[in-house]
Amino acid sequence: MAPGVAIILAAGTARRMGGVSKTELDLHGRTLVAHVVDGARAAGFDPLVVAPPGLELPSDTPRCLEDPPLGGPAAGFLAGVRHSPAADTYALLAGDAPYAPRALPALLAALRPGTSTSVAYDVARADPQGGKASFLPSVVLGESLRTRAVALASAGAHGLSLRGLLGELSCIDVTVDDREAVISDVNTW
Repeated sequence: MAPGVAIILAAGTARRMGGVSKTELDLHGRTLVAHVVDGARAAGFDPLVVAPPGLELPSDTPRCLEDPPLGGPAAGFLAGVRHSPAADTYALLAGDAPYAPRALPALLAALRPGTSTSVAYDVARADPQGGKASFLPSVVLGESLRTRAVALASAGAHGLSLRGLLGELSCIDVTVDDREAVISDVNTW
């Protein structure tokens, strides 16, 4: 059984890229999103891509989409949670960050019972090391996330940032190997 579901966000508009689909860019003969999907699987997570119907995905990769579309990252993440509501943990990954799944084992270990940090935290994210904290990549406890989603139900998540969704949960910043590669994504040409 996989430790959880890796929700891979790939439904953005790529405004800074002039509308070019970032997740479909080629890296070593494969799309960026294919690297993320395969990396999530290699880390033991079941991948789920939040993406429009036209985006090509590796075979047997499930997809979903927020309703209405283009609701932003928090709305996309919660669409993935609704698609797989019983997961113990959710990994949150960007479809244009091909090396981010490398961080998943360390992030998951910070939240698993039996570790020194497992009791006090709901979210493990890559340590920003003096930079701005980000929730990409991160691993979130399923029960904590579902509770937060219920609290937001009346206002909805359309237009909400990941910080707005996850920022009130208890977070731990985890040192990850190859940090610069892990947090790198594609935003501009």
